[in-house]
Amino acid sequence: EEYHAQFPFVQMDGETPVKAIKALTLSQTDPVRIIEHGGQWVLRVNQLRKRGLLPQHVLFAVDEDTKANGLRAQAREEVLAELRGLDVEVAALGQEQRLLDFARG
Repeated sequence: EEYHAQFPFVQMDGETPVKAIKALTLSQTDPVRIIEHGGQWVLRVNQLRKRGLLPQHVLFAVDEDTKANGLRAQAREEVLAELRGLDVEVAALGQEQRLLDFARG
């Protein structure tokens, strides 16, 4: 009740969430928006973990932005590094087998 976030794909064990997948768009045209949007999810992961509400296994499926360069690419990599530093998995949306392996595993 104190804090929550929406994860569209959640595997439950009874009443306990054990695995979650969240698609994350980091293809905004402005590096500031990339950092802010990604930063919201960094904050949410931190807050959920702090409160013991984060499933043990979390994967962010991130859109692939082949046009990202310069500051946009740097902003994307910064967000992805922060997420990985929180001990969550990050995969590209196009890595279908990896996403399926995570979901099944």
